[in-house]
Amino acid sequence: MKIQMNVFPMHHRCEPIDYKAIFFMAVSVIAMISIIAVIYVISYFSYSAKKSSSEEPVQKEQATLRRLEGEVQQKNVIKQKTVFDEKKKIELNKEIREFNKIKRDFHWGLFFQKLEELTPDRIWVKNFVISRFPSFYISCEASDIFKPIEFVKNLEMSYYFKNIFLGKAEEDKDSMAIRFTLEMELNEKKFKEGI
Repeated sequence: MKIQMNVFPMHHRCEPIDYKAIFFMAVSVIAMISIIAVIYVISYFSYSAKKSSSEEPVQKEQATLRRLEGEVQQKNVIKQKTVFDEKKKIELNKEIREFNKIKRDFHWGLFFQKLEELTPDRIWVKNFVISRFPSFYISCEASDIFKPIEFVKNLEMSYYFKNIFLGKAEEDKDSMAIRFTLEMELNEKKFKEGI
């Protein structure tokens, strides 16, 4: 038989291990960790639910805001076109008023009569354009090269026209005619005196 003797002093001796206390301690630590985990999971899911529920109205409002911004941009484009159209309309009305004033105040019958009298034989007036009253352009055709010069002299001698400029003259190979342009101004005073 063996005899065991513990020679350690009393305060250094090991006490027997209490396994029940260790078991309860482990169970309580695991329970506390699981409670903390459950609280964390519950708070996470409630936060995500609140976040998703709060994001839905925000997303709806953002979609509404984007739609309204698009409508505002469309209305701005329409407004700019309308403003542009209004400016164009005002400009066109101004030109029409000016044309009507010229038509009303100027004696076009006398003008065309004088132009016909001063046009030499074998010259044909093809086009007549008022650039800025009293300035205008005439496009003509002549049978030979000397007719445009004769036409310019007739116009200068009449005193009904002033600042006469003979533009580019060129020969049309198909019809063998001379095409030329004249730029001139009306002497309104003479036209008013001639009536």
